[in-house]
Amino acid sequence: YRLVGNEMGDTASVADDARLIRSEVERCSEILRQMSGRGGEPTGEFPTRIGLRKICTQVKDGLASGKANLIDVRVAEDAITVLPPNATRQALQALVKNALEASTNGKHISLAAQCAEGRVAFTVQDSGSGMAAETLRRISEPFFTTKGTGRGLGLGTFLVRLFAERLNGSLTFESEAGAGTTALLELPLRHDGKG
Repeated sequence: YRLVGNEMGDTASVADDARLIRSEVERCSEILRQMSGRGGEPTGEFPTRIGLRKICTQVKDGLASGKANLIDVRVAEDAITVLPPNATRQALQALVKNALEASTNGKHISLAAQCAEGRVAFTVQDSGSGMAAETLRRISEPFFTTKGTGRGLGLGTFLVRLFAERLNGSLTFESEAGAGTTALLELPLRHDGKG
């Protein structure tokens, strides 16, 4: 931070950019620390039995009250699965925050969970303006962002995709300009912690 300020002049813009970079690097460092942590687990924490409704509710409750009121939680069946709870919650929160930013004027978003064909499917659907095909193609690339300067570095969706892949899952998006976006996070359905 001081090096950037000294070399480029100590303007408010440079200082704001440096703070944003530092904040994002610290966030990535914490996520990566958790992903490479104890016991050889792929996310750095031990998988735990958790209900789908509970984890979706925790994601909603982790938001500021004004934002939490905009989340409609839909759980088809309150199945129990085995997941790394903190990493799963962080991944869903990243997707929910993106959806909230895309849905303006107080429009609600949907956070849903269901089990099918040996998978847990979490969907986050917004009512925003959707994405063009080029944006949709690049959405999970590191450092790709459509947000304005100072609003993020384009790492959230990339880290969610890495999380999904480490658990032999996937992250996909469906979107159409003018029709909103749906993020689909699919993870293996586990009942006994062995996959």
